[in-house]
Amino acid sequence: MQEAIFDFLDQLSTIQELTISVLREKQTVLVDVERSSLDAISAKENELLIQLKDIQEKRQAILRRADKSGVKADSISTLCSKLFPTNLNLRKRIDAAQNCSRQIHFIALSNWTMTQRSITHLNQIIELIETRGAGKTTYPNANIKSDNQNGGSGIVDRVA
Repeated sequence: MQEAIFDFLDQLSTIQELTISVLREKQTVLVDVERSSLDAISAKENELLIQLKDIQEKRQAILRRADKSGVKADSISTLCSKLFPTNLNLRKRIDAAQNCSRQIHFIALSNWTMTQRSITHLNQIIELIETRGAGKTTYPNANIKSDNQNGGSGIVDRVA
């Protein structure tokens, strides 16, 4: 079992490093607004998804194998704590994988935020083009005060 866990952690570490690399590349492309490069990154992300699904299946197989042998665990970390509580090398590798996972989460969240800000910016530009800068919303609503009365208009405004 320990060998299977070490093999799993080796594969996980490789995929995590690749994921961080692709996400950082995407971050750069988002900042530089390179549409053609986003398409290339999309292909890399699809490949990563396949690898991540495979590693998830391996994780589930290890947990099922442990369950069949009488050790119930909801994660590899918990499993290792139960089976190998004194193995510090294994604990360090699990901690490193968890830290890497948090880093991936933060980078992905940062990329998502940049994308959302770009979408908001594009919506504002579309609003300006549609209204020709007149300050009237393209989505009139009788229940909403005009731009001059509430301090904003359109899709994104100061009131929202």
